[in-house]
Amino acid sequence: MLVFACFTPHPPVIVAGVGRGREADAKATVMAMQQLGRELVQQAPETVLVLSPHATVSRHSLPLHVCKRYQGSFRRFGVAQPTWSFNAAAELLTLLQAVPGVMTVPQSSLDHGALVPLAFMAEAGFKGSLALLGLPYMPAQTVFQYGQAVSRVLSAYPGRVAAVISGDLSHALTPDAPSGYSPYGKQFDETFVDAMQRWDVPALLQFDSELSERGAQDALGSAQFLAGLLADQPAVKAQMLSYEGPFGVGYLVESFYF
Repeated sequence: MLVFACFTPHPPVIVAGVGRGREADAKATVMAMQQLGRELVQQAPETVLVLSPHATVSRHSLPLHVCKRYQGSFRRFGVAQPTWSFNAAAELLTLLQAVPGVMTVPQSSLDHGALVPLAFMAEAGFKGSLALLGLPYMPAQTVFQYGQAVSRVLSAYPGRVAAVISGDLSHALTPDAPSGYSPYGKQFDETFVDAMQRWDVPALLQFDSELSERGAQDALGSAQFLAGLLADQPAVKAQMLSYEGPFGVGYLVESFYF
């Protein structure tokens, strides 16, 4: 049963020990992620289902990482310790593998798209199991339908599940941004944040393709999956905890209750 959902950014710089002081420049995001961790733990999930755009990607399927135990660190960002590890939610993984279009990926490593939010969840006290999805780079309606299919699995699953959907907004907000500056960056973020804040699902599914491409982002597909995941919930309340654009990248933190 799905009991909570959230949309999170994934910059390693906001994790204590990784940012080496630079996390102070993203204070609003750090505080929002800490609050989000507390909100998630308050819902007492036994399992967290993560979708990360930096896990396996596919243009023809929904990737599902399958293993006995997930583990990861920020070694590639210069910090080998600490490491995080989570038992895999074996029963849930088995059920998800039966979803049409799911591609099983035998992999246990956690990428930063998953590990950044998980670090905050663990800090808040989450000690449960994990299931990790990659992102299908497919048309909006198909991604939405994958979200719906996973929702049906969760509806029949007896355990309490929280969904953590990861995505960064434009990487082109300033001249020193990872993708360089583009005027489309700010426009993308304003349009996307407005749709997320109002939880306007049609706007997310019919998002301007040129704006999403030129905006240099990895958030839209994640949000479209989330829209499908929550489509059958009778009433969805979106609560934006923060938005800011330090380091030239847009970070949105939002929780969803239903």
